[in-house]
Amino acid sequence: MLSPPHRENLLDSSYNVAGFGVIRLGDQLYVVQDFGHSLPAYSTAQTEDAIADAVGRARRGAHEAALTRKSDAALTEAVCSMAREDRLATRSMHELTQHSLVVSYTNMHPEVLPEGASRMIEDRGVKNFAVGVCYARTDTYPSGVYWVGLLFY
Repeated sequence: MLSPPHRENLLDSSYNVAGFGVIRLGDQLYVVQDFGHSLPAYSTAQTEDAIADAVGRARRGAHEAALTRKSDAALTEAVCSMAREDRLATRSMHELTQHSLVVSYTNMHPEVLPEGASRMIEDRGVKNFAVGVCYARTDTYPSGVYWVGLLFY
C-alpha cells in the first residue's frame, strides 16, 4: 500500500478479478498480482439479445422507427466463418454485402456497438435487421471474443 502504483491498482474499483502468486525461495517471499476484468458468460441467444437491444436504443436515440428483428441462418454461418478463419473479411461475409448492409466486428462487450454501425442503424430506408454471433478463441483472440455480424435491409 506504500507504493502509489500498487495502491492505485488495489483500490481501483473497475477491476473485478485478481490473481495472486506467492513463492518462497529460501528466506525470501515473492508475491505477484494481476488485476483484470471478468466478463459474464452469455449464451448465443443472450448475446444476440444484448446486441439487438443496443440497436434498438441507437435507433430510438436517432428518433427513427424501430427495426424489425429477423433471423438469418446465412448470417450466423458467415459470422462463424469469421471465427473459424480468424478474420473479418471472409467469402461468406462478402457474399452477404452484395445484397444488404452489413457490419462485422469483434467485441468483448456485446452491448457496445461499433461506431461504424450508427450510419446503417440510423438509415431511414432500413426496416429490418438480423444479428449473428459466434464466440470463439482464436490465435488472434486466445482468451476468446464475440464475432458479430449485423445485417440491415
